[in-house]
Order: sequence, then C-alpha cells, then structure tokens
Amino acid sequence: TVVTATRHYLNGFKAEAEIEFYNNADTMVTAGYIWRMFDRLKDQRVLAIVIDSIGIGKGVFDRLKEQKPSNAAMVEFIAGAKAEDSERFANLKTETAMRMRRDFENGMIKIPENRMLINDLLSWRIEPTSTKGKIKLIDP
Repeated sequence: TVVTATRHYLNGFKAEAEIEFYNNADTMVTAGYIWRMFDRLKDQRVLAIVIDSIGIGKGVFDRLKEQKPSNAAMVEFIAGAKAEDSERFANLKTETAMRMRRDFENGMIKIPENRMLINDLLSWRIEPTSTKGKIKLIDP
C-alpha cells in the first residue's frame, strides 16, 4: 500500500509529495495509517483524501469516509471510470497518469528520491486500444 500526501503551493503550483509504504496491512490498519498521516499533516493544508476505491481500497475508503474530519474532502477514485476526455483516453486512470506526466515534465510535481517509487512510475507504459486508438495505461 502506498499512501501519498501532497502539499500544493500557489506560487508556481508545485505539488510536493510525502509518501509512506506499508506491506501486508489489512483495510482497517491501512485506514489507520492514512488517518495518522492526515492528522500529522492537518496544519499543512491537506484538503482532500483520495482513495483508489476498487478492490481492497473500497473498505479503506468506507472507513475513512465514516471518520473523516470536517476540514477534508473524501474523494473516491475509480480507475476504470470514464475519462473526462473520453475521445483520447480509455479511462480515468490513463487520463490522470497522463496529466501527472505533463505536470512532472513541467516541473509542477516534486517527489522524494525513493528508488522504489521512481522505478514503479518508470515502468508504466501507454498503448493504443482498438477503440479509435484511445490511449490506455499499462502498469505492471
């Protein structure tokens, strides 16, 4: 499980990530890790908690939604949902990844020097689908 907190700065629109990794945690333990991170960062303007709610993430999302503080939005991310630009992208996951790629290229995202994270991001590939050549993200 990867938990990421971002801080957004208006001067330059940079997003700086804080990332924690957890292995073999059940849904309630994972929800606890996320809650602790949010509580620790509450003075740093963490405005939303976004959870990939497919599969095991659904239980984490439901638990955090139940406990959410009033000053944070809970956002349910469904990777296979329809992209906003559905003419170009096969799904929301691909569209989000391509936006993230653009933001990296434009210097708008800063991440820690974490070899595991960097290798994971570099392993992502895109390929056209048979549906009008829409782009689809392939992540190992």
